[in-house]
Amino acid sequence: MNYTTLAYNIFDTQLLLPETAAAETISMWIGLRLVDGEWMWVNRVQLILVKEQKTWEEALQYCRMNYTTLAYNIFDTQLLLPETAAAESISVWIGLRLVNGEWMWVNRVQVKSLDSLPSCVVPRRRCVAYDINTHTYENRDCSEKLNFLCF
Repeated sequence: MNYTTLAYNIFDTQLLLPETAAAETISMWIGLRLVDGEWMWVNRVQLILVKEQKTWEEALQYCRMNYTTLAYNIFDTQLLLPETAAAESISVWIGLRLVNGEWMWVNRVQVKSLDSLPSCVVPRRRCVAYDINTHTYENRDCSEKLNFLCF
């Protein structure tokens, strides 16, 4: 089997448990390294704030056509502060939504728990945005038009 990089952006160490259960060593390499005194993931991606008003689906399509996809796997909301400062909406779409009753990132990774997201939602409020004022994730109506973050 061929791999392209080490594991990266692992903020929820619980995600590692199933993958590391059969490990033959106690320690393992992940894709984090010290560069000029700053810890960086091996494939650190740039967050791009798009100052256009789009629904969640429109934002996803825009990101996929012009960049890579909507921003995902962001467990530390402090990483969003510099990028969202210039937003023209009070919240910005990120790549997280409710799929078959489970919160899923656009890369199909299930989110076990985010305190600010309910486990039971109103049907149309199944997409997630980052609230710039409260610095939390919130479920919103997917048809709302907001700015958004791409990778």
